[in-house]
Amino acid sequence: MLWAHLRGRLINIYTEHGGTKPESEQMMGRLKERGIPFLTAKEAKITADDLRHNRLVFLYSDLAHDEVVNEHQSFEQFLMTSILGELPRSRGQSPSPNVPGDMSTPK
Repeated sequence: MLWAHLRGRLINIYTEHGGTKPESEQMMGRLKERGIPFLTAKEAKITADDLRHNRLVFLYSDLAHDEVVNEHQSFEQFLMTSILGELPRSRGQSPSPNVPGDMSTPK
């Protein structure tokens, strides 16, 4: 798991019946054994602050597999809390809506 020490962020979303729950739990177990910090939380409860301050994130979702990214606008939240959210906006571009759970003031 050399990649766990590299720069970047891993976000793993798994569901009860999506097919990857055992592998996700196994990966979290290996990280824990090696003393590598990670965040595990419910996808519906994750905050922008959680995403900004954790590099390895495992999110369990109660949603059906094909609803995960769209139902709670998770993908937008992942992008806005990544380095992409820090890029300057192009002139004439309208501001994007606030990220759910983000308590900071809009830029």
